[in-house]
Amino acid sequence: MSLKAPTDGDTDRRSAEPLGDQSLPRRLIEIVGSSGYILDSRHKLHLTHTPPTSQLGTDLRAAHTDLGNFAESAPPELDPADRQSMVLVIMRILIVGCGYVGLALGRQLSSSGAEVLGLRRQGDPDGSLAAAGIQSVRADLTRPEDLEAIPGGFDAVVCAVSSSRGGADAYREVFLGGARNLIEWARHRRVGRLVSVSSTSVYSQTDGSWVTEDSPVEPAGETGRLLVATEGVFAEAHRSGIVPTQIVRVAGIYGPERGHLFQQFLAGLARRDPGQGRWINMIHRDDVASALEAVMLHGEAGRTYNAVDDEPVLQGAFLEFLAHETGLPLPPLTESADPSGTIPVRKRGTTHKRVSNRRLQEELGWRPQFPTFREGYAEAIAAVISSPGTTFQRPALL
Repeated sequence: MSLKAPTDGDTDRRSAEPLGDQSLPRRLIEIVGSSGYILDSRHKLHLTHTPPTSQLGTDLRAAHTDLGNFAESAPPELDPADRQSMVLVIMRILIVGCGYVGLALGRQLSSSGAEVLGLRRQGDPDGSLAAAGIQSVRADLTRPEDLEAIPGGFDAVVCAVSSSRGGADAYREVFLGGARNLIEWARHRRVGRLVSVSSTSVYSQTDGSWVTEDSPVEPAGETGRLLVATEGVFAEAHRSGIVPTQIVRVAGIYGPERGHLFQQFLAGLARRDPGQGRWINMIHRDDVASALEAVMLHGEAGRTYNAVDDEPVLQGAFLEFLAHETGLPLPPLTESADPSGTIPVRKRGTTHKRVSNRRLQEELGWRPQFPTFREGYAEAIAAVISSPGTTFQRPALL
């Protein structure tokens, strides 16, 4: 028996009829009945709704063994060609923009048994995709002719592109233009669903209130408005029946070698706003990956989800935490007494809101590995404390 990913020529798993053969192993029947698998008339096992990766690996191994045993002891009436053509079909996923988050997602999915392709402009010059078990696809999302060379046959496509910290022009080309190109590519190919990574910066609230996926999105900045327009392209593709889409609005990402305010703090460039400043919403990179996986596997088509950790934190409290844990000096206050006037001009920095992840948790059962910044920054803080030249002395909390 061979193990392979689906191709355009494989039996369509949505139309395949379950095989009601009582000679099948009981474990396989249980998998077929409870986990969204279908065994078609040629005894090919298809995944119609993949379970979480922790369950996926176990079920795939069990199903692989059961199918192998069944092939060896198949009933006499089973054609020898069918006996040899039993194929375990696993998920095939394309990650467009396989960078900081996409690489983590791809590694996670690949380790669970999925076939993962990662699209980058420069391919895989450093070998990081190959090391993560991801097949490299060299293409530029802003060039439709590059996409035309990529065949379909994907259970899911995740669009996780980055503007490389560019301004409005880069956002317009990469996000908005790229979304249009990707939808046009998907129009004529088999794509099970398309997940778009957006940003919580589309929420413009400045009153410290809680926001959900149903809150108004009226960003003041041009880059925020371009993200809203990009979300509209994906939403319209779903409404018009081109491809099922989902949108994931991600908060400020931190993790290995990332974290804007943390890096500013270490460099001595951070400043505290008067009072405790604005609310900061964050999420660890690995939790972004698990959230995207949960949405891709279990989320409702046409739905939007916020990906953020469990606890927003005021800017001042976060800087006090860093100073206390690392022993480094507490950053000075900014000069202005106006909280709204001291916030740095950044894509996320002009808002003051608390973003809720309730939908992701309640509807999909997602739980972050790092529920708050305390757990998420523990490893980075330990590295700072142990690094040569660091004088560790905890200051008193204000």
